[in-house]
Amino acid sequence: MDLPYVEPRFIVNIDKFPCAPLALLLLHKLKGWDDRRNSPRSDFLAKIPGDVRDIGDLLRIANGVGLKLTKSKPYINSSFRELSYERVSEFCFEHEAYIPLWMGLGLSDPTDDGY
Repeated sequence: MDLPYVEPRFIVNIDKFPCAPLALLLLHKLKGWDDRRNSPRSDFLAKIPGDVRDIGDLLRIANGVGLKLTKSKPYINSSFRELSYERVSEFCFEHEAYIPLWMGLGLSDPTDDGY
């Protein structure tokens, strides 16, 4: 799954269940969307609409709690962060309705050439 190590102090308990930090969950879901859309497998391609819905739901939650993706997170290395920004741009190119939600997380307009 290519998940990074997350120190226990960053694990969030929700209803007594340990959960990954929201920023990591969102960016990892975005990675899954990107992996699937670049796959030749029809079963992977069939899951893309669900990924888009999940990402939209996570974006709304992240905006609701005031998450800022521009702040450094110790469990997200610079390589994953840079690849994630590229994925955000590609996601927004295909799904323009989500641009304001990504911008709400502190990102500049991901459709700008300077992004």
